[in-house]
Amino acid sequence: MTGRMNKPWLLFTLAFCLLGALALHAQTEPAYTDMVYLKNGSMFKARIIDYRQGDTITIEIAGGHILKFAESEIEKIQQVGQAVVEQPVYIRERRQGISRDAYPVKGGYGFGNSAFSGQTDGVFGPTASIINFEAGGGYQFNQWLGVGLGTGYNLYDNDRGESVIPLYAETRIHPFKKNLGPYFHLIAGYGFALKQESFGIVDAKGGILFHPAIGWRVAAGEKFFFTFDIGARFQKAQYTEENQWWLPGRTVRDVLYQRTTFRIGIQIW
Repeated sequence: MTGRMNKPWLLFTLAFCLLGALALHAQTEPAYTDMVYLKNGSMFKARIIDYRQGDTITIEIAGGHILKFAESEIEKIQQVGQAVVEQPVYIRERRQGISRDAYPVKGGYGFGNSAFSGQTDGVFGPTASIINFEAGGGYQFNQWLGVGLGTGYNLYDNDRGESVIPLYAETRIHPFKKNLGPYFHLIAGYGFALKQESFGIVDAKGGILFHPAIGWRVAAGEKFFFTFDIGARFQKAQYTEENQWWLPGRTVRDVLYQRTTFRIGIQIW
């Protein structure tokens, strides 16, 4: 008799525990009450966990997956009437990481580049080549104004041993808020010419440096870019050379380098 009485109570206890577990699971499951629509046609039931106006939005979708989008990628956001528990969603990741819609251009940056100008005549002469390596950093206040400082090493004529250490200020303009797009770059500063006694240069003085350029930026990651540009570099310098033994004295040469220059570099935000 006691065994028959215990069976209903056992079933009732198991059912009560099961309902309690389901209720606890429902309470711990995050509520996805926002519908996020992207301009590429994708949409997500999600929970917004971070929103920076004019910058980015970070959301959580079913399964605890965290996604981050540029505000420019968002078509609209709507709130649904009640919490929706979403089934796992398979997401196309091709727009994540390297999107053509960039985050707004703002913040500190570092850069490095190398440049080469082939042998030239005429307007940008005399015949010579330039090889340079430069690096620096700055701050982009908005897409229209970025300022920074840079330095490096410029070899203008390998045969004569003519080289310069540049120190300059720079400004950058990004007309479009895109990870893939054009930019404008302007350098102005001073180049310190180097003595090279092995080449007969016993004294050297630097001069004004000026370099406008137009380029193209390509995203290799969220905050990492490759840059390619072409421009014109102008650099003044003066070299004092020891004459050969048959011609006593020294020769002073004033030089204005004019080079059409192609640069390849990186920019890190």
